[in-house]
Amino acid sequence: MKLLRFLPAVAALLVALACATPSAPKSSSPPPQPTPRFPLSATNPNIVEEDELHFVERLPKDEYVRVDERHARHPLIAQPVCYIEPDEVVKGAEAIVRLFRDHGNRANRKRARLKYVMHDWGIEKFREVFARDYWGGPLRLPNDIVGNQAIAA
Repeated sequence: MKLLRFLPAVAALLVALACATPSAPKSSSPPPQPTPRFPLSATNPNIVEEDELHFVERLPKDEYVRVDERHARHPLIAQPVCYIEPDEVVKGAEAIVRLFRDHGNRANRKRARLKYVMHDWGIEKFREVFARDYWGGPLRLPNDIVGNQAIAA
């Protein structure tokens, strides 16, 4: 019975000893200095930007940009589709959402972007489908606009 009273104390002592970290031996030598980091752009011509923690690498393919070691992006420059009046903005947004709902790749999260629909179809097919099925009328192309005023055709 006395043994059972001492068992928790012995267990606590063993846990304390197991968790104690051994002291590091004292050395007379100074701690090692970090090696100077050479800029990656000196050895890799694809590095576009670089700081102490990050770098941006433009891959040999012109359409991809590598950000860090794990991230690659597929940037597409915005292309004007059409001109709409300020009072038609809500109608245009609803039409774009319906177009993406019907034709966008929502199964693959990486390709679930409107830019991939435009890239796969091309701007002319995108305009044609948008005008015919979702806008409900002819589009005013951006080159028909001078400043903020539409050119009367």
